[in-house]
Amino acid sequence: MLGIENDMRAYFFGPAASTAHVTEALEEEFDNFRSLDLDIRDAEAINDVFARHVREIEVVVHAAAQPSHD
Repeated sequence: MLGIENDMRAYFFGPAASTAHVTEALEEEFDNFRSLDLDIRDAEAINDVFARHVREIEVVVHAAAQPSHD
């Protein structure tokens, strides 16, 4: 499993709004989970991730527009 997160909530709303605890919990719960610190607006970086993982990707869940996805 692969997550993409740049924790902009902490940037906009302060440390108390950080999503880091969610990322850490996923990393602890799932041995095969890793998170990339990327901005989904960075098309080149996102295209690179998809190119490198094309055979592994089965589903994409996009929650970046939500104010919180804890």
